[in-house]
Amino acid sequence: MPTKFERHSSTLIFYTLESLLISLYPIFAILWLTGLVSLASTLTVLGINVLLIGGYYALYRGTAGREWGKYALVLGCFVVGNILFLFIPSGVIWVAMFIYVTLSLVYLSKPVVVLAAIAGVLSLTIQLLLNPYVPAYSAFDYAVIYIVMIMVGACSYAVCVIGRNMLDESVRQKNVIEELLGKVESSSIELKTFGEAVASGAGETSRLAEEAAGSFSEISKGIEIQAENIQEINEAMIQSGDNIERIRRETGEMNALSLSTTRLTEAGSLKAAELRGDMSHMRGSMSETAAQVGLLNRYAEEAQAILTAITEIANQTNLLSLNASIEAARAGEQGRGFAVVAGEIRSLSGNVQTSAADIAGLLEQIRSQTGVVADSVRLNESTIEGLESRTFETGELFGRITQDAANVLAKSAEISENIDSLRQFNGGIAGQVSDFSAISQQTSASVELAASGVYRQRDSVRQIADSVTQLDGMIEALRGLTLLQGDEPDSEKIS
Repeated sequence: MPTKFERHSSTLIFYTLESLLISLYPIFAILWLTGLVSLASTLTVLGINVLLIGGYYALYRGTAGREWGKYALVLGCFVVGNILFLFIPSGVIWVAMFIYVTLSLVYLSKPVVVLAAIAGVLSLTIQLLLNPYVPAYSAFDYAVIYIVMIMVGACSYAVCVIGRNMLDESVRQKNVIEELLGKVESSSIELKTFGEAVASGAGETSRLAEEAAGSFSEISKGIEIQAENIQEINEAMIQSGDNIERIRRETGEMNALSLSTTRLTEAGSLKAAELRGDMSHMRGSMSETAAQVGLLNRYAEEAQAILTAITEIANQTNLLSLNASIEAARAGEQGRGFAVVAGEIRSLSGNVQTSAADIAGLLEQIRSQTGVVADSVRLNESTIEGLESRTFETGELFGRITQDAANVLAKSAEISENIDSLRQFNGGIAGQVSDFSAISQQTSASVELAASGVYRQRDSVRQIADSVTQLDGMIEALRGLTLLQGDEPDSEKIS
């Protein structure tokens, strides 16, 4: 089977020859109209031309798809030319044979060019010997004609060799380019996969950075509130400075314990270690507060029951005193003293009833306030649980912080057990609270700095994601360029 390049060359030579034959119709019409050619010659040439057009078309249809079709089409050109030139009344028509020799260059095939050169020499001989319109030339003229034909054939062969080498070089370069494009496409696919993974990781990292930044913000607010509370405690401690001189002799042991507590607190503050521990301790305190509030509410209910009993007793006492007054009135002068006593008893029972009502009102207020406090405690417990849930994702970073917070809680428990003795050392506690306030401020600043770093990291991750998106677009464009090679003919078809 012929290659795609050879099929295109066959099509080109077919259309070229057919165009030349068709162009004879207007040319001979003009020659006839100008009187240069007779009507008989014109009709003869045009009639022969129709047969040649049809014959060469049949040759093209029958041989274009065969391996040897290029040879047949080149020889067909000379056959058509020899037949046609015998009927054209021109003595130099044989010059057109040079054109047929050069037409064979479309194949860039050395055998085809050699065959065309041989056919050109033979056709030239036929025209010089058999064409009645070609005049006789001198021997020198014949020699020049054949030398020119041979030179045209040699030049065509040289052009064919050069063109073939250029074509082979272009094919080689195309193969190299195809190989490079294949590598580029493979690399672009790998880079696209990597870019997708980076984009996915960047999105996840950005989400975590957002959550971490929010957690740091809440921690910073909590530390600021804690610092304000510590400042209030410190001011209260300073107000009790009148007792410092009296208890200075007993501050030695407390200073040592305070120094140890300071070291633990500084280490814990630098790493935000006490955050989850403080929340756990706070939740425990809230739970204990809720239990105490519940117990207070129960005591209020019991007191209410006791007041109810007292009220009933007062009512009965009042009733009895009324009955006694009635009986004393019946007794007359003898019961007058008893009536005075009964009146006092009735007055006292009235006072008891009034006091019981006031106490009942107070107990009701206490129960109402304890209900509000219980709701507030439950709300605070829910808030603390939410904070613990949000800070759980940073558990690995806060592991050491939790351990230090446990130590702080242990020390706090010891301080709670010895609270009576520690009241005498409020001077040292005041200094400790001042140090703790300063540390809390430093911790707040550190947390804000960390949050700022998290935000900067989030912005960097977003920039990376945007860059990956742009890179993905460039990769798609590059892959589109590499796919354009599929529209070019294969190197094997060109060879």
